[in-house]
Amino acid sequence: MADRITITINPNDARQIRIRLQQLGQAGTQEVEQSVKEETEGLKDKIKSRCPYRTGKLRDSIDIKKLKASDKVVRYQIKQDSKKAWYGKIVELGSSRRKGKFFMKRTYQQNKQKMADKIKNNVKRRLGLWRSMK
Repeated sequence: MADRITITINPNDARQIRIRLQQLGQAGTQEVEQSVKEETEGLKDKIKSRCPYRTGKLRDSIDIKKLKASDKVVRYQIKQDSKKAWYGKIVELGSSRRKGKFFMKRTYQQNKQKMADKIKNNVKRRLGLWRSMK
């Protein structure tokens, strides 16, 4: 799932958010990161609920990993651990003998815009800018 969620913020809101983040310093950055992490956890739970279930190993192998990021980017990855369930890619993508289920991709595609909107609203709320930007 190399697709990314990009959140677009109008210039006035972006300016207010940037000023507020500078005022709050590290605490503001942590608020943004926490908002992204919460929504990523929610998406992970939705993916797990749509995961085909036989033994539960595949579902249990789905987890979140925080990736290296810069000051302006917060990155998390939802992935399936092939060490816990080696067949995960076959179930998701299929093979020459089996059609893929695409449960991860479909769930992501169905939820990415809602997720971006929630992150944007949570960041505004957490930074105390919700009322001024509404």
